[in-house]
Amino acid sequence: MLKTLSASFAVVLSLTAGAAQATTMLESDLGEFSKNWKKPTVIDAGVTAVSGTWSGSNDRDILSFGFLPAGKQTLTVMFEAIPGFGYSYSAGGTVLFSTSAFRWNWDGTSAAGGGVNFGHYNAGTPILRTIELGDDFAGQLWLGLYGTHSKPLRYNISSSALPAAADMAPAVVPVPAGLVMMLTALGGLGALALRRRRITAPAS
Repeated sequence: MLKTLSASFAVVLSLTAGAAQATTMLESDLGEFSKNWKKPTVIDAGVTAVSGTWSGSNDRDILSFGFLPAGKQTLTVMFEAIPGFGYSYSAGGTVLFSTSAFRWNWDGTSAAGGGVNFGHYNAGTPILRTIELGDDFAGQLWLGLYGTHSKPLRYNISSSALPAAADMAPAVVPVPAGLVMMLTALGGLGALALRRRRITAPAS
């Protein structure tokens, strides 16, 4: 009886501890993001950040975001040089975006700040490029990241409208009323069993 009661409480804990965990989508988990403007990699709900790389010249990552909330927000793309860069290090490219599906390669509007350019002189400092989305933003965004320089770099995409990973709180899942009644009954049976055991136990 006690084992049954413990198992039942374990079920409640698993239901109430369901977490809306912050999730970063990594390009390495997929192998590569899409390079096809007709079939972008779709970033679905539940994702709070995206990380990827430009592997070098003529690398491109074409993404479609379905997780962004509607309304005003800033999408930030932070680029970083790969550690171990030398004097010949040269990495960079172009960030393009659109609130409707791309019609061709290099379609869209340039992110604020222009292109991304790393050399040995600035490789130690991240470069930020921002996309300002207004009140009329409907929640759908297409992003084209075109790497054009010879060396690799990495990037991370986040939105001001989404909580940071550290701020994400677990979402409590309501426990069905029937399950609460069942646990109450099990608790009563457990208490009754303990009482009987004490009554029938031989005196020492």
